[in-house]
Amino acid sequence: MKRRFTTAAARSERFQTLFDALRASENMDVVAEYLARGRILSSARTKTLEARWRVLLRKYLDGGSFEEAMEDVFSELTLRGIDHVELPRDLEALVISHYERVDEELKSNFELRMALFEKIFKFAETLRKPNN
Repeated sequence: MKRRFTTAAARSERFQTLFDALRASENMDVVAEYLARGRILSSARTKTLEARWRVLLRKYLDGGSFEEAMEDVFSELTLRGIDHVELPRDLEALVISHYERVDEELKSNFELRMALFEKIFKFAETLRKPNN
C-alpha cells in the first residue's frame, strides 16, 4: 500500500471543499422540504422576498431563532436563481460580526470543532458509499 503525503494547505483545501459540499447538500435538502410543502411563496414578488429576508436575518442576528420562514424565503430565492440579497451596511456589519464570532468559537471550542469535523467526515463517507 502506497502512502500519500499531503501538505497542510492541501488538507485545508480538501476540508473546505467538503464543508462547502456539505452546506450545498443541506441547502438542497431545505429547498426539497420547501417544495414538498407546496412552494408557498411562489406568488410573492422578488422585492418582497428580499425585504422579508433582510427582516428575518436581522431578527436572527439580534438573538432570535432560525425560523422555518427563513428557510422558505431562502428556498424561494434560490429557486429563482437569486443567491445574493443586497444588505444595508449596518446589517452587513452584523453578518460579518456574526461570522467572526462563529470563527472564534470554532477556534476556541474544541468540542464544537470536533462536532463539525465529525459531521463533515460522516458526509464524506456518504459520498464514498455506492448508491443502489
